Amino acid sequence: MTRAELNLQKQAGTRSTISMKLVWFFPAAFIVHDAEETLTVKSFLNAHRHEPPFSRLPISQMTTGTFGLSVLLILLVIVGLCSYITKNRTSGQPLFLLLASTLFMNGVTHVLQALYFRGYTPGVATAVLVIFPYSIWVWRSMNRIHGVKLAKYLAAGMMLQIPLAVGALTVGSLLLL
Repeated sequence: MTRAELNLQKQAGTRSTISMKLVWFFPAAFIVHDAEETLTVKSFLNAHRHEPPFSRLPISQMTTGTFGLSVLLILLVIVGLCSYITKNRTSGQPLFLLLASTLFMNGVTHVLQALYFRGYTPGVATAVLVIFPYSIWVWRSMNRIHGVKLAKYLAAGMMLQIPLAVGALTVGSLLLL
């Protein structure tokens, strides 16, 4: 694509491809965020094991190793999806926006948990310091994502992030049996 065509696209507010920096910062943001979670989740769960919703879950079976393996499984899927998006930069845009929205909504979940528990929860610091700024960078870089379209991606991200996390934890637990 020529420089003139790129300038026309920029003026029109559209982009034909996704920046590779944007795509590959996604796994980096995930690693930083989930490192915080992995290092703090066990002590947090032990401290809150008698409180809902944890009082109804088998958290005593959760180990740092189980959680870490689950995070590794999710990371492998993320790297695979980022590779696909890299090879299909135009057609991969909806998938990338869904990934970014899912990560953002996971961050929102951490902030809501911190409000619910009235204090620190695993992942809240990197949600605010890494995930939210990264998500804003994604949405600003892809200037045509806003309003109703963004709301749809965020709703889908919220619906996806919980079953994905539970599924990864379940598989991680089964692999360590």
